[in-house]
Amino acid sequence: MSDPKDNLVAAMANIAMHPETHQQAAWRCGTGMCIAGHVAEVANEVEWMTMKDSNLESYSMEMVEVKATGEVVHVSHWAQNHLGLSGEAREILFHGNRTRDELEGLVNAYKNGEEITFQVLDRVQDDILEG
Repeated sequence: MSDPKDNLVAAMANIAMHPETHQQAAWRCGTGMCIAGHVAEVANEVEWMTMKDSNLESYSMEMVEVKATGEVVHVSHWAQNHLGLSGEAREILFHGNRTRDELEGLVNAYKNGEEITFQVLDRVQDDILEG
């Protein structure tokens, strides 16, 4: 099993190098994915499941199959478990309106051993505003 902290840091680095692959508001639309999807790509412990949305006549790749167990779960739930995140941290880190600057600050906090909380998010946002 890959190291979760390293995977989150690597996912953020991948987003920085290839910003066109990051689409925080969409889990996977064929052209981009949120940070949970990037963690899944880096960890290489899951396979994407393609599901047709009959209402939109499009394909969605939000579900993953865990290679080790065959379990099928939403990518955000897999990433939450893989990273050892609380429900609060999951809500904060995977929120569709999260900016790259916010993600970078949150990932740095996580990398430094801090739990991702709304208090940490407030601090990150204040730091961004202060420039």
